[in-house]
Amino acid sequence: MSNKLILLIGPCVALLVCACMMLTGWDFPPAFTAGLTLLCAIFWITEVIPIPVTAFLPLTLLPLSGVLDQGDVIKAYGHPVHFLLLGGFILSLAISNSNVHLRIATGIMSRIPNLNGSRVVIVFILISATLSLWITNIAVALMLLPIALAVLDKAEDKQMLTAPLLLGICYAASIGGMGTPIGTPANLVFMSVYEQYSGQAFSFLQWMSWTIPVVITLLAILSWRLTRTLKASATLSINRQGPWQVAEKRTLWLYAVTILAWIFRSDPYGGWSEWLNMPNAHDGYVALLASLATFIIPAGNGKKLMDWEAATKIPWGILILIAGGLALSIAMKKTHLVDSFASQFETLVDIHHLFISNIFNGVNEQHR
Repeated sequence: MSNKLILLIGPCVALLVCACMMLTGWDFPPAFTAGLTLLCAIFWITEVIPIPVTAFLPLTLLPLSGVLDQGDVIKAYGHPVHFLLLGGFILSLAISNSNVHLRIATGIMSRIPNLNGSRVVIVFILISATLSLWITNIAVALMLLPIALAVLDKAEDKQMLTAPLLLGICYAASIGGMGTPIGTPANLVFMSVYEQYSGQAFSFLQWMSWTIPVVITLLAILSWRLTRTLKASATLSINRQGPWQVAEKRTLWLYAVTILAWIFRSDPYGGWSEWLNMPNAHDGYVALLASLATFIIPAGNGKKLMDWEAATKIPWGILILIAGGLALSIAMKKTHLVDSFASQFETLVDIHHLFISNIFNGVNEQHR
């Protein structure tokens, strides 16, 4: 299907859904929100226009139609979780610019003797998962790829080791990204939507207490699955990075302090936000302050840890996309669209139980 046809069909389908809902008794706000959500879904799936650009639709049409007011749209852009994502991107870039990530990875690899194929894969899995707790998954995978290729060049059985090693890095990056709120944007989206609907916010430590056991379990399964039949060997030759540079030390210290501020913001015993009488403190504000510090702290070479030229590499499209998604979420809640849809599916719960009950009754009769 051509892009021109999708651009024509998408709005027509959205208008048809909106009209049908209004004809069946729905008010305009929820009907318009449903049609707009469907239109965004069509454009996002087909990518007929860039995905972040599609997010402009709810940010503009919802206030223009009167479904949301300007304050609601500002909430979509100004949510502290949005700031947490922005700050996380800037801190990740600061780590990349100072090569702290490369030093950590190569430092660990160079200190492990007698690496066979299985150990190589497991070590890369652990490094990938650990780094992805604090750096975006894609950045971790791209960062470890050159090191992995260098290891493969030294492997005695490159063909057998290639797939487990590369898959291990990718899967471990995704698994590790679940461990902290900033590990992947999806975590932050869930946190913001959950807070919006429940009125309760997750603390950094609370999130980790739930997800780290899951991460450990999945990493153990991944390691076993990829190495259980692996017999390849590899001779590891990693060049040491030399003495620590000023920029590397300062970036690592800044990130360590930021992590501690995230973890102990509200736990234990109320955290530093309660001790300092800062009830409005949020991990997003901590991330922004840490990001600000990267533009102020000298790197020891006449520059700062971050400059605006490097900051232009931030995936601004993701920030716009999340803002558009949050605007749709606010509209669904404000128009009670989610509650209405949920009530429509209540009958499916009964059908499901009856269906399962009939299956078990049929099985029992057969056994009799």
